[in-house]
Amino acid sequence: MERACNYLPLEILLVTSLVVMATANLIADQSALVAFKNYIVSDPHLIAAKNWSISSSVCDWIGVTCDSKSQRVVALNISNMGFASTIPPQLGNLSFLVYLDMSNNSFHGYLPKGISHLRQLSFLALGNNNLTGEIPSWLGILDRLQYLSLRNNSFVGHLLANTCDNLPNLKELDLSWNQLRGQILSGLSNCSGLKSLDLSSNQFTGYIPKAVGNLKMLEELHLGGNILKGYFLVFLFFIQCLGDLMKRNSESTHESSNMVLCHPQSSKPPHWNLLILQYSKCKRALDFENVLCLSFNQKKSLLSCSRLRFGQKKFFAGSIPEEMGNLQSLRILSITSSNLSGSIPREIGNLTMLEEVYISNNSLTGNKVVRTLNSLHRDQEIQWANTKGGLEIYSIPNEIGNLLKLAILGLGENSLSGSISVGIFNMSTLRMLDLADNHLSGVLPSNMCHGLHNLEYIDLGGNNFSGAIPASISNCCISLREIWVGDNPLNGVLSRSIGNLSISVERLDVRNSGLRGNIPDSIGNLSNLAFLVLCDNCWTGSIPTTIWGLQKLQDLDLSNISLTGPLSRGLCGLQSLEYLGLSQNQISGSIPGCFNNLTSLWYLDIAFNRLTSTLPMSLWDLKGLVYVNLTSNLLRGPLAPEMGELKDLTKLDLSNNHKSNMDKYYYLYEDKFFTLSLASIQYIKAREFVVVIPPSFAGSIPEEMGNLQSLRILSITSSNLSGSIPREIGNLTMLEEVYISNNSLTELYNIPEFGATFGVYLNEIGFVHEWTGSIPNEVGNLLKLESLDLVENSLSGSLPVEIFNISTLRELYLAANHLSGILPSNMCYGLHNLEYIDLSLNNFSGAIPASISNCSKLIEIYLGDNKFSGRIPNSLGNLRRLEILDLSANNLTNNPLNGVLPRSIGNLSISVKWLIVGNCGLRGNIPDSIGNLSNLVFLGLRDNSWTGSIPTTIWGLQKLRYLNLINISLTGPLSRGLCGLQSLEYLYLSQNQINGSIPGCFNNLTSLKYLNIAFNRLTSTLPMSLWDLKGLVYVNLSSNFLRGPLAPEMGELKNLTRLDLSNNQFSGKIPSTIWSLESLNHLSLSNNSLRGPIPDMMVISFFFLIQKNVASWKAHFSYHIHRNCSNLTFISHGYNKFCGGIPISFGKLRHLEFLELIDNNLTKNCGIKGNIPWSIGNLSNLIVLSLQGNHLTGFIPYTMNGLNIYIYIYTHLSQNQISGSIPGCFSNLTSLRSFYIAFNGLTSTLPRTLRNRKDLLGINLSLNFLSGSLPYHWEFTKFDAALISLANNSLQGAIPSTVGNMLSLETFNLSHNNLSVLIPKSMKALRHLKSSRGGGVNNSFTGFLPPPLFNISGLGVIDFSENNLSGIIPVDMCNNLPSLKKLLVSSNKLNGQILSGISKCSRLEVSLSTNEFRGRIPREVGNLQMLEELCWIKNKSKINSYFDNLYFGSLIEIVALNISNMGFAGTIPPQLGNLSFLVSLDMNNNNFHGHLPEGMSHLRRLSFMALSNNNLTGEIPSWLGVLDRLQYLSLILNNFFGHLPANICDNLPNLKELNLYWNQLSGQILSAVGNLKMLEELHLGDNNLEGYFLEVGYLKMLQDLYLGNNNLIKQLFGTFCSVILS
Repeated sequence: MERACNYLPLEILLVTSLVVMATANLIADQSALVAFKNYIVSDPHLIAAKNWSISSSVCDWIGVTCDSKSQRVVALNISNMGFASTIPPQLGNLSFLVYLDMSNNSFHGYLPKGISHLRQLSFLALGNNNLTGEIPSWLGILDRLQYLSLRNNSFVGHLLANTCDNLPNLKELDLSWNQLRGQILSGLSNCSGLKSLDLSSNQFTGYIPKAVGNLKMLEELHLGGNILKGYFLVFLFFIQCLGDLMKRNSESTHESSNMVLCHPQSSKPPHWNLLILQYSKCKRALDFENVLCLSFNQKKSLLSCSRLRFGQKKFFAGSIPEEMGNLQSLRILSITSSNLSGSIPREIGNLTMLEEVYISNNSLTGNKVVRTLNSLHRDQEIQWANTKGGLEIYSIPNEIGNLLKLAILGLGENSLSGSISVGIFNMSTLRMLDLADNHLSGVLPSNMCHGLHNLEYIDLGGNNFSGAIPASISNCCISLREIWVGDNPLNGVLSRSIGNLSISVERLDVRNSGLRGNIPDSIGNLSNLAFLVLCDNCWTGSIPTTIWGLQKLQDLDLSNISLTGPLSRGLCGLQSLEYLGLSQNQISGSIPGCFNNLTSLWYLDIAFNRLTSTLPMSLWDLKGLVYVNLTSNLLRGPLAPEMGELKDLTKLDLSNNHKSNMDKYYYLYEDKFFTLSLASIQYIKAREFVVVIPPSFAGSIPEEMGNLQSLRILSITSSNLSGSIPREIGNLTMLEEVYISNNSLTELYNIPEFGATFGVYLNEIGFVHEWTGSIPNEVGNLLKLESLDLVENSLSGSLPVEIFNISTLRELYLAANHLSGILPSNMCYGLHNLEYIDLSLNNFSGAIPASISNCSKLIEIYLGDNKFSGRIPNSLGNLRRLEILDLSANNLTNNPLNGVLPRSIGNLSISVKWLIVGNCGLRGNIPDSIGNLSNLVFLGLRDNSWTGSIPTTIWGLQKLRYLNLINISLTGPLSRGLCGLQSLEYLYLSQNQINGSIPGCFNNLTSLKYLNIAFNRLTSTLPMSLWDLKGLVYVNLSSNFLRGPLAPEMGELKNLTRLDLSNNQFSGKIPSTIWSLESLNHLSLSNNSLRGPIPDMMVISFFFLIQKNVASWKAHFSYHIHRNCSNLTFISHGYNKFCGGIPISFGKLRHLEFLELIDNNLTKNCGIKGNIPWSIGNLSNLIVLSLQGNHLTGFIPYTMNGLNIYIYIYTHLSQNQISGSIPGCFSNLTSLRSFYIAFNGLTSTLPRTLRNRKDLLGINLSLNFLSGSLPYHWEFTKFDAALISLANNSLQGAIPSTVGNMLSLETFNLSHNNLSVLIPKSMKALRHLKSSRGGGVNNSFTGFLPPPLFNISGLGVIDFSENNLSGIIPVDMCNNLPSLKKLLVSSNKLNGQILSGISKCSRLEVSLSTNEFRGRIPREVGNLQMLEELCWIKNKSKINSYFDNLYFGSLIEIVALNISNMGFAGTIPPQLGNLSFLVSLDMNNNNFHGHLPEGMSHLRRLSFMALSNNNLTGEIPSWLGVLDRLQYLSLILNNFFGHLPANICDNLPNLKELNLYWNQLSGQILSAVGNLKMLEELHLGDNNLEGYFLEVGYLKMLQDLYLGNNNLIKQLFGTFCSVILS
């Protein structure tokens, strides 16, 4: 008892020590876990924050397991908790830890060495994190490890050789989905207990080492997704198979696809052990050359193997060996996606135990058989070729029919050809038949389903089968569930017997099969149908209503089947519908409001239709919608905020709901749309028609769109939306693609062919919407964004810097905005994936950042049309993938480049295919280093000021297809080096100074399609070799000096669509073969010297018929006329010398829109009548008819009332000899907008029928012989005309008072008639009037100018010259007429003072001559800075006492000054020289005196100077010689003296009249007078000139010479006369 007591303190001490140690160890574990908690930076589920409390025991923490006795942490499972942090080294203090699972989190960084202290660890799972670095070698000391998984991280480096030296217990090793590289080392065999080894999806190379065969326990081997190599050998099929392993894997699915690999050991069949290689789906492309083979020493045979799988990756090469037929116990064969080629061996028929065959997605071509024709099976479709006396066919081997236990046959996605083996259709056990995506052909056997009673699935899609689907398919009706026969050229009808199929059929797919006829209503019998795909066929009729009764239908695809009319409400009854495809039809009307009944719908595609109206609110009730595509319709109205409730929406496409494609212009008449082509639109003034854009979306993007947080794709391009991009777009963090381009209508649309000159203004459309504001910074929140397209808006400001941090961005398109500022110098530091950038057509400035080379994946760069300056970065040469570089239209002149393209441009990657530096103000030589860019396809150097010649290195760019050298000051002849560019398709050389001829070697350019050498100085004839280029589509040689006849061979260019030879010197006749140009739509031969009649198409057709000996000539005659040039829309033959008439056959050109034959000699000459042919009335698409300036006779044909009443817009028949009256039928042309028949011989009165033409915008009947009065019955109240010109006729009477009702009138010209009486006061209502020429010669208007006329604020021209009007001009005229430009009231009886307020008409041109104005000329005339002409002669104005700059010094725009006969006195003020635009100066008949002021030498534009009959003195100044544009100089009747200055003769090459008589000139007449080559009139008489006159004989143009009353030697005068007369 005492002893016990003696030991009691010791025991207490021991227990106390153990408790203290346990407590200390528990504290150590807790400290380690607390440290780990503190490392965590992301805890989305708040597990660590709420559960891992310091106040509680760590054993109670979620994921922590403690030993029940020691209370030490033995297991830590924190997988799938979403933690993010680095792994703390303190984790190594959990010294009792046996199990550690940290998988499926976001741990990053390196593995801490502290983990090496976990010596008890047997399970370590760190997969699916972001760990980096090399796999540490210290893992090898964790000798108790049985499971190690580091899969799906970012580990790099090689496998360590000693990885397995100290891991004898390791059973599973998973290093897949990392970035490991190098060879798989043989040291892995030291992990002798391994059962599973997964090294897939890394970058391992080489062979699998043979030593892996020593892993006796190995059950699974995963090596897919590497770059391994080897051979697929015949010996494979003699290796043994482990039956228990096969049994264990017998439940593997088709998707998991196991693969057998082997490695040869000797040339004889060895003994093998089977290894299974199971492949996961890869994220990246694989590059396996062949399968790998592994050798083992085992003794069992593979002949008993029941399952053989080869995976879904392309490892193998070669064909399937015949020895496979030895595997007679094989039940399942899978070698999908294995890169096999060759044929399926016939020995496959020996595998009679086969139940499943999967050999899809290879390159098998079928069974090669060489037979005679008689031995071929009757119903095989043969692809044959002569080979050694036999025929070669390709088909599936008939021996497959021996596989009577086969249930699944998968041969899809190969290259099998021929017909289907008949034996297949006798395999009664077959449940699934997949032959899709091959080249099989022939007709499906009529009895194909008689033996397939158990068939459930048949896929024959993507082949070349023809004929109808056999009716016998209904025999497969017991269990058939899915039928796929789409993508075959069946070209038949779908039999009604399709409805006899079993009601078990769930899927029917006949897409893209050329099916026609009606969709059989018997489809409605298939009551269990869930998937119905009828798209891409040629159905007629409507959708049978029986389809709406298929209540189980989930997928319905009716895309591209020519559906018309509105959507049926029957659709709304398909409440199980999930997928609805209706795109590419002609569906009109609205989306039914009942769509909210489709509560299961997640996919909706109604794109490319004609839907109108707004989007129904019920659409947004479909909360399950994932995909919505309504692009390319005519939908309109605002976007509802409710769209933001579609939380699951991933794609929304509302783009192109604004049909304003500018290749067509819309013309509106009576609420109907019609289109005009570009070829004709250029000749129509904008006010003569209305361009209308159909309705579209309006308003802005609702902020609620920011609630679509699942959205991945957003497209609302070309939808007329306005306002700003909402900031809420930054909430759409899942967005990958954003397309919001082209939502801005600009002020002016340019027509591509003709430039801005013929642009169509859209200011009458009624809506002009645009994006405004800047790009919101919140776009930077879209960290998954790959594509951002905001092209063609009106966005302004600088780019948010946040955009440059979106590392996922691949495409950035911001062109055609108003963005400005400089690009950040570090713009590409964060854009490592950027491939495409387009910032063109903005206002960016500054330098192009050198950091652009950090965007190393860039393929296309568009920076054109900005204000960039500075050097082109040399770093561009580092972009090894760059293909397109566009720097055009930038300011490369005011920068360190000095406007020179550096030679370093040749250092760009040879991958560059497009280089565009046009319109950059570049000068100097084109660098020859461009020739280094050997892959260049597109080279644009246009609109620069290059010097020197084209470097010859360019002619070595053999891949060049597009060469644009427009307007680069090229001179000299065309280089023959061009002819070496045999790939060239587009050649643009216009607007240069190229001379000489087109090289004859041009026929070497066999690929040439587009040729434009317009606006040069080419001479000579066209080379015959030009017409050898049969591929030419576009030829423009206009505006040169080409001459000679047009060759008949031009008719051989069958592909030619545009031919422009205008403005040259071609002569001769148009060859009749021109009508053989079947594709031609634009023909312009104007401004040449072509003669003869315009060839008739009937002539060429007649010779064609003779040549072809056509019996039924009438039918073929009509057909051939229609075929020849039947596409012509534009003909311009004006300004030639054609004779005869307009060919009758022109009436066959049904598509013709523009016909122009101006200023020819069309008349009765050439034996052809010069009338307008009746057939013109057949041109139903005619827009412009312009025949003025000919000698056409006869009447206007009545057939013109047959012209299309909606399209016919413009006619111009002026300047002919057309007689008779205006046909009444013109009232039928209800859309005729302009009616010009001026300068003809029309007689009679104005026709009554024009009163019905309320929409006429222009009437010009001037210069005829029309008589009578202006008829009141015209009912001017109905006229919308903007122009009425009836001048130069014989009209009488008064202007009807109803003229005041023509509220649209802008120009009103009744001059040169016999109208009289008063001007009606009603004209005050013409608020749009801009020009009123109510008077003129042979009118006799009396009374006063109507005061209300001076209240029409838009009036620009008042012309009442040569009448008998009296009264005064209103004092406040200029207050009310701010737009007045011309006041022409000469030759009347107007009186009073000239108004002092005239200066307020700041742009005025004044003609007040020959009136009775009195008083002083107001000084304010000097303020008319835009005054161009001033004429005040023959009035009674008082003479001012001075003449100074108050009058003329400020008139900087004046071009004509006439103050003759005004009685002015004084000297000529020097300020007159400030009138720098002055062209004509007439100061005759005044009292000016003194010298001519030298300031007049600044009048460098002066061509007319008349200072006669004044008192001017002094010598004739020499500075007159600098006025080199002078054509008329008259100084007669003054007091000039001295000699004639020599430089007048030397420097005035344009002088035509020189009048200096009646002065006091002396000295000899200069011999230099002979330099005045253009002189027509020379008056030097009545002076004191003397001596000889030697050089007059050189004045070939001289017509009038006066030298009388001088002291000249008369003998020379006689000599002179003989010269002149010669």
